[in-house]
Amino acid sequence: MITTDLPLYPWQAGLVAREALVAPSNSRTVARTPTVADLLGLCQMSDTLDQPVFQEHADLHEFGLRMAYLQFPYSEDQYGAVARLLPMLDRHFSRPPFEIMSREAISDVLGGPLDVFVDSAPFFSAAAIRNGGRFQESWLTGPQFAEIRAEIDLDVLMSVFRHAWASTIPDLRARARSSTSANPLLRPFDWNPLQARPYVQLSDGSHVAPNVWWAHNRVSPTAVYHLGMDRHQESWARDLGRAQEDYLVHQLGQLEPLARVIPEFEYPTRNGSVRTVDAFVIFDDLVVLVESKSVRARLGSTTSADAYRDLLRRDLDKAYGRQLPRSVDLVRADHPKLGGGVSAKPVVALIVTPEPLYQADSPSFISSLPPPPVPTSLIDVSKLEKLVAAARVTRSSDIIAKQAGRGSHDSADMNNAFQAISGGLRLPNPILDEAFAQGRWQSSDET
Repeated sequence: MITTDLPLYPWQAGLVAREALVAPSNSRTVARTPTVADLLGLCQMSDTLDQPVFQEHADLHEFGLRMAYLQFPYSEDQYGAVARLLPMLDRHFSRPPFEIMSREAISDVLGGPLDVFVDSAPFFSAAAIRNGGRFQESWLTGPQFAEIRAEIDLDVLMSVFRHAWASTIPDLRARARSSTSANPLLRPFDWNPLQARPYVQLSDGSHVAPNVWWAHNRVSPTAVYHLGMDRHQESWARDLGRAQEDYLVHQLGQLEPLARVIPEFEYPTRNGSVRTVDAFVIFDDLVVLVESKSVRARLGSTTSADAYRDLLRRDLDKAYGRQLPRSVDLVRADHPKLGGGVSAKPVVALIVTPEPLYQADSPSFISSLPPPPVPTSLIDVSKLEKLVAAARVTRSSDIIAKQAGRGSHDSADMNNAFQAISGGLRLPNPILDEAFAQGRWQSSDET
């Protein structure tokens, strides 16, 4: 069990755990039980591994990309990821536009209702921390869990655990081996199946979470995406993308009456009817175009600069090259659906993705896309939630204009701006805060 009090980095621990899975069976036989000192030694050895950047003609941008995807996910705020699930997915899904998504389909994918999946986050995260990473189902019948049994159906909770939290060693080993890089120098950056299934079932039926970081970050829209993709493939991806679009408009609606929020609409052109960006946010001094995109970093796309540029071009070229210019033209023409009086206002744009696309806004990668007609920033949903919260607190569009003008590669400067507004506290976002308050328990400490 790798805990937060050991002097090591989570990505070091992840590499050791993954290599233990993919190692040949005869190399896993040990003469004695490994100690904490053994673990620390193995983790520290990861810093001495040869790297492609040390080779001749190495691409430093490529190295920065790989390191970003190796390390940055561990610093992401989990509050929004958990709280976002209910307002985004606990809803009616009309047909069309949705293809297969429904409350029943989500429950089928997760092993139980969405609210139980959300409430499983602090429960199984706390279990990993408090019990040395070990968990036994039989414990749930004990007196220490009497209050838990009064709050939640344990059969449903354990169904969610088996579907969304745990897996067997053979399954995890097969998943790890199937995604192992042919180039051994890239092995530290390979996808780790323990991130998707943080608990491992042992031969006696008990479970262990090798790394608390993975347990802590299990519940999120990203988890729902991958669990659904295993069963429904692209139909699930499209539906989740539509749900994200609706959620962003819902989030932006919190800016009213400070700003007017106008959802996408169709308008005629010589080539037929086309749609605008997903939302126009019209402040007194600024127009913000917001476009939701479902692009996620795929396996193999984050270890090669060329593959990453291909990913961006494939999934974002339309937004940068067509959707933004057309919608900017509507603003400049004072289209009647925008309410009038917008043509002279400055315009900026936000392209919003479900997860951070690390380094994508840096000149080395963003230059692969058509130049946008207005200052544009590529951000994730979590950043949009923070921008909405900050704009509500300041009663101003300044923070959004700052983000769009600087881009995500100036994240340190933006973090300082958020800190100055919040005073170091979490910025209030009513949609997230109300959803989080619906949980059966308010913190993992109570579990």
